[in-house]
Amino acid sequence: MSRYVKKGHLPVADLDADKSIIQDSCDFIGLNYYTVVYVSHSRRKDWNKEGSKPERTDQKVKHHVKDSKGKSIGKQQEAADLIYGYPKEIMDLLLHVKREYNNPLIYITENGIDDPDDHSAKLWDSIYDHQRVSFLHDHLSFVKEAKRQKVNVQGYFVWSLLDNFEWNAGFTSRFGITYVDYNSEKQERRPKLSSAWLKSLLAN
Repeated sequence: MSRYVKKGHLPVADLDADKSIIQDSCDFIGLNYYTVVYVSHSRRKDWNKEGSKPERTDQKVKHHVKDSKGKSIGKQQEAADLIYGYPKEIMDLLLHVKREYNNPLIYITENGIDDPDDHSAKLWDSIYDHQRVSFLHDHLSFVKEAKRQKVNVQGYFVWSLLDNFEWNAGFTSRFGITYVDYNSEKQERRPKLSSAWLKSLLAN
C-alpha cells in the first residue's frame, strides 16, 4: 500500500498499538451492502482518468459492471440505476468475514434501493414498491442461507425506515419503506408495500 498510495494520502500508523486497539474494541462488524462491481488492473496512464479523488486513483483499478463478453454483473435496478442486483454476494461477503475474522458478531447495517422522485410519480406508484420487495426478498434469502452456514449475523437494517433527505440526492430519491408526503403540512406518512411485506415476514 505504501508503494502505491501517494505521499500524504496515507496516515502515519503505529501498527502494534493499532492492532491492540482493534483486537480489544470490536463489539460487532457492521456491513452495508448494495451492489457489486468487477475490477481490473489500471495502467499508469489511466490513473488520473477515474476522477480526482485519491481513493479512486490510489487503488490502481478500473471498475466495471460488465464482464469481458459484455454481460452485466447483475440486474440493473430500474429505479436505482447505480445498483446492479447481485443478492448472492451478500452471502459470499458474510462467509468471507466469518472465515477471515473468526466469525464475529455481524449486523447488516444497510441494504436496499431507492426510487427516483421527479414529483411526477403517482402516489400509488411510490407506495406499491414491488421492486424493493423483490430486492429485499432475494437478499434476505441469502442472509438466511449464511446463517444456516453458521455465520454469526444477528441483525438486518433496511435502507431505510422513512423517505428522507439523502446526501446530494436531497429529496429527489425515496429510500424508505414508509412514504413521506413532503408537500403536506403534517408530513403525512404511509406504509409502502415493502413495509407490509416485512411485517408479514417477521410475523411468520
